[in-house]
Amino acid sequence: MVMMSEDEQLLRRYAEEGSEPAFGELVRRHVDLVYSAALRMLNGDSHMAQDVTQTVFADLARKAHGLPRGILLAGWLYRHACFTAANVVRGEQRRKARERIAVEMSMASDESTWKGIAPLLEESMEQLGKKEREAIVLRFFKQMDFRSVAVALEVGEDAAQKRVSRGLEKLRMHLKQRGVVVSSAALAAMLTAEGVSSAPVNLAASVTGTALASAAAGGGVSITSIKLMAMTKLKVATAAVVAGLLAAAVWQYQANGKLRNENRTLAERAAQVEQLRAENARLAAQPKTEPGLNQDQLKELLRLRSEVGRLRKEAAEAAKVEEKKAQTARQEPQQKSAEEQAQLEKYAKLSHSQQWVLTLREFVGDNDGQYPTNFQQVLPYLSDGDPYATAATTNQFEILYKGLNKDIAKPSETMVLREREAWQSPDGAWFKTYGFADGHAELHKAADGNFDAYENEHIQRTEESRAAQ
Repeated sequence: MVMMSEDEQLLRRYAEEGSEPAFGELVRRHVDLVYSAALRMLNGDSHMAQDVTQTVFADLARKAHGLPRGILLAGWLYRHACFTAANVVRGEQRRKARERIAVEMSMASDESTWKGIAPLLEESMEQLGKKEREAIVLRFFKQMDFRSVAVALEVGEDAAQKRVSRGLEKLRMHLKQRGVVVSSAALAAMLTAEGVSSAPVNLAASVTGTALASAAAGGGVSITSIKLMAMTKLKVATAAVVAGLLAAAVWQYQANGKLRNENRTLAERAAQVEQLRAENARLAAQPKTEPGLNQDQLKELLRLRSEVGRLRKEAAEAAKVEEKKAQTARQEPQQKSAEEQAQLEKYAKLSHSQQWVLTLREFVGDNDGQYPTNFQQVLPYLSDGDPYATAATTNQFEILYKGLNKDIAKPSETMVLREREAWQSPDGAWFKTYGFADGHAELHKAADGNFDAYENEHIQRTEESRAAQ
């Protein structure tokens, strides 16, 4: 009691008189207590424990005026040390998560990964709603920051970020259905790095001149201008057909739906080329009546017309080859996707269970060892944006133990959290995730889907729950 009285006197002297010797004496008396608690919570990291100790006493100096009289200073310092160390641990977890995302982003630059996404990107973009698609276009294809995106969409910056996030997630899910598995962070990195390609140097000038000439001429465009524009269109169409053929050759083992879309596209392009060919043939029949087209231009026109015919033939042959290979190519990516999706679901559920049980332990530490009775009590311990702080998560999991932590005989064997419903993997096995009182999580497998025996072995019921039974 004398020790506590002296602590209070020293604290009052510092708070009211600003006595540095009094504060120094308080530090000397309690520095071992604070440092030891921080060291244990930080798994023996002495450097971080020293930082926490400095923070705790700095907070004491700042809050000394507001501490109530009669406070047990050792108890306050101990709790504040634990709280500060817990925040440091969470900060380290977030840092490691950011580093993991950074690794994914560096992996995202791999050329082969982007080659798997690029042919499917526009198809996936079409699956988005208008708002998400416009947000993705502005953020990645126009390379705007979120503030500029918000201004363009006439919404707040937070709303713009949410639209981009929703769009990325929908793109990721659609790509996964097509056999390309990538995280949202990696997808964002790839869109940032690869989403925009520089057009040829002279293309803008060429397009501008042609468009303005066409607009100025109105309905009275000369035959010479039409011939030149037809040649330009023919070159563009030729390049497009070549690109389509190359894409078909590289991605011949994609799903049947994609192959059919590509075949339809080739057919449409071939029809366009046929129209251009007919137009060129008509124009070529009048070379002598129009002095604006010289002999070299006529030769180039004839060469392009011949090349178009060859490309049309190759396109038709490629379409036949793709149709023959479609049957065998259709099943393989779908089976792979199902297996990968099941594995990702296992990891996600186990991660959610792990994060929740750690959050429950933090709640217990701040509430005299009492476990929460519902998830709403725990939500203040989660930071904004935590992926497991969702209504879906609270619906999927339930808190099993609602008593005092000191009453748990075997923390490593006692469940405090479980998934409400079991789920089945593609191989027919059933799974459930559980969180235990010592902070670890487990994924349990049952061939017949019956988990009763396992749960009864690891659930410790409180006196109230026993009475209710």
